[in-house]
Amino acid sequence: MRNYLVLATALILSSVPAQARNLSQELARAPVVALSSAKPIHVVERCLLLIDYAPLATAYRPPETPNRGLIVWQTGDVVEIIKKEDGVTVLLRNTRLEKKARDCL
Repeated sequence: MRNYLVLATALILSSVPAQARNLSQELARAPVVALSSAKPIHVVERCLLLIDYAPLATAYRPPETPNRGLIVWQTGDVVEIIKKEDGVTVLLRNTRLEKKARDCL
């Protein structure tokens, strides 16, 4: 049974494209658009992931930074979501997702 699980896991992981990009370089670039919303961080994050699902996206929110989320698309788009006392701020590194981000806010 264990061998089947290992094989199934290997097949699944081999079918998912790797995301090889330097996120520190992306985050060092200044955001071109900053949007605000009173919605909770998880609602905005979920909306952004579901509204633009075609190019696969990966969401990062490490346990040590629960107030900051990062979504990276295979297309190279990077969205940073920061939880504030009165809602969230969404930082876009390019304008391609601006309309979709506004729809989520």
